[in-house]
Amino acid sequence: MKKIITLLLIVSLLCLIPLACCACKRKPAAEIWDPSKYTETLDFSQYELVFCDEFEGELNRAVWGDTRQGYRRDGYWTRDLAFTDGEGHLVIRTEWRDATETEPAGVYSGAVRTSNPQTPEIGYRHGFGYYEIRCKLPSVEGIWHAFWMMCGDVYDEDDGSTDGIEIDVFEYLPNRDAINCALHWDGYDEAHKNAHKRFEKVGFADGEYHTFGMNWDEDGYAFYIDGKKVWTSTGGGICHENGYMKISTEYGEWGDWVGTLQTSNLPVDWVIDYVKIYDKK
Repeated sequence: MKKIITLLLIVSLLCLIPLACCACKRKPAAEIWDPSKYTETLDFSQYELVFCDEFEGELNRAVWGDTRQGYRRDGYWTRDLAFTDGEGHLVIRTEWRDATETEPAGVYSGAVRTSNPQTPEIGYRHGFGYYEIRCKLPSVEGIWHAFWMMCGDVYDEDDGSTDGIEIDVFEYLPNRDAINCALHWDGYDEAHKNAHKRFEKVGFADGEYHTFGMNWDEDGYAFYIDGKKVWTSTGGGICHENGYMKISTEYGEWGDWVGTLQTSNLPVDWVIDYVKIYDKK
């Protein structure tokens, strides 16, 4: 009888192991934004400005190339919805368009990047440094806005993120009033891996400017919101390959991640004041 009881206990413990492992792998829950928890700032006296675009005059197309044009997620990216407003801002507009002879009906947004495979002479690539964007965020649900980077070969599934990584300096998800900072590597299929930190109830669609930054160096990636360091990660290893920047708005049917778009709320503008990069001295 004792042997039977002992055997049952062993079996019960073995059954609990997978549950414990699942708990260990569970993604961390989102954090309710509380800026008072974060006090560390970047010491700019140790850095020098190496890139600055304050979007005066026409958009500098020698730096900011087009993203892939046409169908993207459940909407469309188009060149003419990324433009400067003549007042020192880059505008990324999202609007509904009825069908024409050359375009299908749908949600269209602007997007730019500092790289274009079709025009390799255009653009700007950089490696280690502090990257920052200052912008006003709109509150329309059903779309999301991002300042992100593609570095090295993100699709390579070997060597972790040392040879390639996607860095999401920030994504804004209006439906959750959330800021998401993330790293992605080893492609986007079964081998895909990521690390992220999400803050909800941030209240950043308030008509005011906010800054989002990321410091990338030999120690890892440090993310900043309004000048305060809020998260650090090394991902799958430190990438030593240069990358290019992307500024984009996207539309997609992703459930409660982004919410449902009411086209009556369009057009809507995401307004960017500047993009800057600093190198450590």
